[in-house]
Amino acid sequence: MKFVRPTSLLGQMLLAVAGALLLVQGLGAALLYRAQSDRFQADTMNAAAFRLIAQARGIDHAPRKLRMGPRDRLHRFEVQSSSQSPLRVGERHNSSAEKKLREILAAQDFPAADVVVIRRSLMTDTFAHATLTKRVDHLELGQEARHHAMNADLYVVGVRPTQEGNWMVARVRAPPAASDLLMPLLLQTLTLYAVLVGVVALILRRITRPLAALTKQVANFASTQDPSGQVEPMGPQDVRQLIVALNAME
Repeated sequence: MKFVRPTSLLGQMLLAVAGALLLVQGLGAALLYRAQSDRFQADTMNAAAFRLIAQARGIDHAPRKLRMGPRDRLHRFEVQSSSQSPLRVGERHNSSAEKKLREILAAQDFPAADVVVIRRSLMTDTFAHATLTKRVDHLELGQEARHHAMNADLYVVGVRPTQEGNWMVARVRAPPAASDLLMPLLLQTLTLYAVLVGVVALILRRITRPLAALTKQVANFASTQDPSGQVEPMGPQDVRQLIVALNAME
C-alpha cells in the first residue's frame, strides 16, 4: 500500500510533529515500563531474601532494608526445606530475578550455591494453595475477597546454600504481570500523545489559516486586479505583518 503524503503546509508540519512526538512518547513509555518492572522485581526479591535470611539466621539478623515488597500478610508463607529443587518439569526459571537475588544474598554474605526463581500461579502450588485455603476459611472472607486472594501469582524462590545441602524454598506474591503494567502505561501514553498532537494542530491551524486566506486573495487579485476583499490581519505577528504588506501592494 502506497503511503500518501499530505501536500498542505498544515498536513506536512502536523505529520512531522506527530511522528516526532510518537517516537519520544514511545521511548519514554518503554523506559518507564522497564523501570517499573525492575523496581517491582527488586522489591519482591528483597522480600524473598529477607525471609530466607530470617529463616536461616533468625529474624533479628535479617536486615531491615530488605523488608520491602508487598505488605500482604494474607500471602505470607513459611520457608520450606526440601531435598529437591522447586523447579518442576516444563517450568521456566526467571534468570533476571535469579541474578538480582544472587546480588542481594551476596551483599549479605549469605551462601547460595544454587538459586532458582519461578513465577507460578498460586492455584497450581500445592503448599501455597493449602495454606491460603485454611487462612481464608479462618478469616471467613467473602466470595469476592476469596477469589481475589486465590487468583494471584507467586515467585517461588529456591536457594541451596551448598551443593550437598537441602533447598530453602520461599514464596512471595509476584508483582503485576507485564500486561497489567503495560495497559495503564499505554493508555496514559496515548492520552498524552493525543493531547499534545491536538495542541500542536491548533497552533499550526492558527498559522496556516490566514496563509490560506491570503493565498486565495492574491490569486483572485492576480486574475481580476480587484483589490476588494482584502484579508484582515490575523494570526501570529509575523503573519499579520505579511498580510499588511501584501494588502499595501494591492
